[in-house]
Amino acid sequence: FSQRGQLKRPDHTDLRYKCKTYARLLQHLKVFDKNCLGPLRKAYCISLNLLLRQEAREFSNELRASTNVSPNPTVWLEGST
Repeated sequence: FSQRGQLKRPDHTDLRYKCKTYARLLQHLKVFDKNCLGPLRKAYCISLNLLLRQEAREFSNELRASTNVSPNPTVWLEGST
């Protein structure tokens, strides 16, 4: 994911595929029953939100893992009392 301190963009191929699949499915279901559009929209938004949160969580975990933190804190004001 990271190389020499530079971040690479995460792969969103799976996320794009799932979004396209959900969009096509909604278009087909929309034709069948107009009354179900509200609950379908809600379910779609919830699913998409979960996918986006998962992507963001994975990205932040990778970013956190690539950050080097020294075990000893740096003393900025040595000798000044």
